[in-house]
Amino acid sequence: MSRFNATLDKNNRMCMPYKFRCRFDGSFVIAKNLAKDVQCLQIYTLNQWREFKENTRTKLSTQNASELLRFMRAEEINIDTEGRFLIPQQLRTYAKLQDSVIIIDLGEHLEIWNEEDLEKVMSMPCDFLDLLENA
Repeated sequence: MSRFNATLDKNNRMCMPYKFRCRFDGSFVIAKNLAKDVQCLQIYTLNQWREFKENTRTKLSTQNASELLRFMRAEEINIDTEGRFLIPQQLRTYAKLQDSVIIIDLGEHLEIWNEEDLEKVMSMPCDFLDLLENA
């Protein structure tokens, strides 16, 4: 698990760390993390998102409305030639993102956190952290 500090510019754009630009090949999908009491954003490659949707679609039922909402609220985002991307307002609001943000690399996907919420989660018992890594 790697951690990167980033900032939102005056136009609410964020620069994708260089380490990840090739991995995302110019675009990605950003979605809310729907784990209870966790308000961060998750970033997936387009292929990962397609696979995730296919695997989950077969499991979706009316009892799992949160996954359906996740698909409905996910957005495809383009990275500009300078490595910047715009996080949609409703997602910035959900994750309480302001000037300074933290990017966490969880291997399969990235997460974007506001620093205060990440510190709260990191101070929780280890079993909760295990839950996050498996989300």
